Order: sequence, then C-alpha cells, then structure tokens
Amino acid sequence: ELLLSLIRNSTSPTDELASGGFFQCNIDPQAPAQLVRVSLPREIQLFAEISGGKHRFTVRFLEPTEVDRPTQTRVDVPFSLNTCIL
Repeated sequence: ELLLSLIRNSTSPTDELASGGFFQCNIDPQAPAQLVRVSLPREIQLFAEISGGKHRFTVRFLEPTEVDRPTQTRVDVPFSLNTCIL
C-alpha cells in the first residue's frame, strides 16, 4: 500500500486530448512508467480502455451500452493523464 501510494504521487497530471476518442503516447525508455492513471470530468459518460507495450500505450474512450458491446466514441475527449514513475 505504501509503495502504491508513492508511485501514484510521483507525478503531476497533464491535460491531454483524445482525438476521436483515441490517444497514444510513446514511453521514455530511460524512465518507464509503473502506472498510468486516467481521469475524466464527472459529466463525461465514457470509460477508458488502456493497453500498453514496451514502447507505447494507448487510451481509447468507450461509450457504454446496455445491449451491445461498448463502442469507441467519435468525439474529442479532454482528460488528465498521470504517467507514474518511481
């Protein structure tokens, strides 16, 4: 719990924009991230799907539905990003 708290508090958020609901970021090989945090304003009714690899990570913002599978939004989504490094 202490280690997780240290990692979470190791960085300040940056304001980002997911164009058409999609955001991609390259990872600095000299300072790889241990944790990626995404925050949305409460009024935005979307959720984030984060996937990553050795060199980059992506964030897709999806619209939940009760009937079908969630779909990626087509609108630009402002969000806060923390790339946490210890």
